[in-house]
Amino acid sequence: LSPITRVIGLNLVITFVMPAISGLRISWTGHVGGLIVGTLLAAALAYAPKSNRTLWQVLAIVGALAVLAVLVMVRVSAIMGAG
Repeated sequence: LSPITRVIGLNLVITFVMPAISGLRISWTGHVGGLIVGTLLAAALAYAPKSNRTLWQVLAIVGALAVLAVLVMVRVSAIMGAG
């Protein structure tokens, strides 16, 4: 296994095991979501077409930020509406 795979595995184990044995409240959705978004962004940056690579990379980052901003606004709206 590569070092990064070990780190990701350890992170996931800690995320799911520590709350069960210690009562810690760790956001598993935050950790798994970060893993997914990070993986997608890394792939977009690494495999961007050679022609206009910088443009594609910037578009990937800006697009991800826009999607995440909308998701945060939706979640905040849901939380504020429930109170």
